[in-house]
Amino acid sequence: MSKRTRVLVVDDEERFGRMVKVNLEMTGRYEVKIETQGKCCVATARVFTPDLILLDIVMPDMAGSEVVQALHKDPELKLKPLIFLTALSQEEASFHLEKTPDAFVLTKPIASQDLAAWIDRKTKGD
Repeated sequence: MSKRTRVLVVDDEERFGRMVKVNLEMTGRYEVKIETQGKCCVATARVFTPDLILLDIVMPDMAGSEVVQALHKDPELKLKPLIFLTALSQEEASFHLEKTPDAFVLTKPIASQDLAAWIDRKTKGD
């Protein structure tokens, strides 16, 4: 059996995180951890050691761009692939992501198979 891709979902909507977890893990190709607070993302990522981070942009405790800045300060996490997964439109998202110009953004809702394809693309190289 091949190694499962470890995905950290950082989203303040716990139900959404659980839905992503269930749908990805049902494929047998992913192991998913959920974090509902942006300010805890770095600590959770250090323990879980994800292959990729799915990150919401708008969260009550810490904006997604701030989470990215915190991740980039950590030598073990700064090069982890990251996908912003947000309910914002691409135009609204770009406004929030001026500090993270290399960010990749997917818009909610997204079909599970499409999300899995993007995860595979980002973890196995564009």
